[in-house]
Amino acid sequence: MEVAYIQICKKYEKISVLELKNPMQPKDIDGIIAVIQEEGWLEHTIFISFDLPNMICVREKLPKQKAQYLIEGNPDWQIVLDALNRYSLDVDIQYQLLTEERVRDVHAAGKEVNVWTVNRLEDARRLSDWGVDYITTNIIE
Repeated sequence: MEVAYIQICKKYEKISVLELKNPMQPKDIDGIIAVIQEEGWLEHTIFISFDLPNMICVREKLPKQKAQYLIEGNPDWQIVLDALNRYSLDVDIQYQLLTEERVRDVHAAGKEVNVWTVNRLEDARRLSDWGVDYITTNIIE
């Protein structure tokens, strides 16, 4: 794993959001975790992935680590909620799929909601009014 990203986040005191993009072997996830631990930045890192087994692996190795299950498309919402609860994961969802009711569902389960990629101010305001915890954006300042 390239260490530069973690070192840049450390230098500027930013939270690292590290996406495990492809299905990975547990030993590879172990290696990524080890690099971040060596840099002393694990408590400032959020793991995200569309691959639920990756998120399960992170959860098994790091029970208290911030970890968000990425959601896109048209998922069965009950299956998503069940996974969040079973594996103690937060959700990182394509903002167009989110409803105020879904925000309430996730919060009622004690989990956080991140939305991606929100580039219109009016969308960001609506999502903020709904109580989302994080907004990922490319251009909103």
